[in-house]
Amino acid sequence: WVTSPLNNLVGNHAAGSTGIGIWYIFGENVTGPSADLPELDFQHMEAFKTAILTNEDNVVHSCGETGFFFGGALQHDQDFSEHTALCDPRIHPLDPDSPTAVNYITRMTVFKNIKENIWNDCRATLWANLHSSDAYLGLTMAHNNWVMDSTFIGESSNWGEPNIVRLRNGSKVMWHR
Repeated sequence: WVTSPLNNLVGNHAAGSTGIGIWYIFGENVTGPSADLPELDFQHMEAFKTAILTNEDNVVHSCGETGFFFGGALQHDQDFSEHTALCDPRIHPLDPDSPTAVNYITRMTVFKNIKENIWNDCRATLWANLHSSDAYLGLTMAHNNWVMDSTFIGESSNWGEPNIVRLRNGSKVMWHR
């Protein structure tokens, strides 16, 4: 879980989880052990109104449910609700009349996630150079978003055929993809 929009996610790989690979999920207030930290002085609902920092060059694959999930709401007891309409970034997060800010997600690669590659119920998200393949649903967006210079492949020829891999010690093993 990434529970604060003030994180940079760059060059990460998430694979093989039974549920969700990477999940941006914000709460109405800071929760858990971080709730008492003075440097995390978010106002009520501020995280939902703050644009995320850098998200680029991340890869998510082979997860049991959703590869990349952007949305939901973290509850005060660390439980969650999956689908909400709370995420709505603003230039000035605490000003309800502030212009819309944009969440930028750049050069993400998602593939072979069982349920769906990406679920996004955050408004004003721009997906640039997104690469999605081999999932029942490639990208689901619930609100106003943009997709630019991206590639979607429903089913590729990559069946994960095993191949022989040479290890550092020189031995060869069959590597099942």
